[in-house]
Parts: sequence; structure tokens; C-alpha cells
Amino acid sequence: VPIYAAAQLTGAVSASLTLRVLLHPIKHIGTTSPSGSDLQALIMEIVVTFSMMFVTSAVATDTKAIGELAGIAVGSAVCITSVLAG
Repeated sequence: VPIYAAAQLTGAVSASLTLRVLLHPIKHIGTTSPSGSDLQALIMEIVVTFSMMFVTSAVATDTKAIGELAGIAVGSAVCITSVLAG
């Protein structure tokens, strides 16, 4: 296990250094920044997180829900909130 962990750490560090060398002029690649204020971003995050957790807990705890459709409900909630919040 220690050799595996060392190999994973070595691979991660070498990959990050390679990307840093290749993409150094680009400062914010792969990051998302809110388009509004910090308060708007916080409120949006709270609403999106609540809606996803509500759907997930609703299909997980409802005895009348069809188990096979739980994945569709959760996936749809993630998709809709991703489109809504970005």
C-alpha cells in the first residue's frame, strides 16, 4: 500500500507540474467564477443544494417511490440545477 500511495502521489505531482508548464500563461483555465455578487452566489448555491438534497432524500426514503426510477429523478435534479446554476 505505501508503494501504491507513493506512485499515486508521484503521478499527481508530475501531472500538475506538466500542466503548469504547458498552461502557465492561462491563469484561470478550468475555473468557474460567479457572474454576480458573492451574496447572490451564496444564495444560488443554497437553493441548488437544497433542491438536489430534497429530491435525493425524497426518493431514498419514500416507500411508495419506484426504486428503478430513483436514479432518473436524482440525475434529472442534478442536470436541471447544473443548467440553472452553471
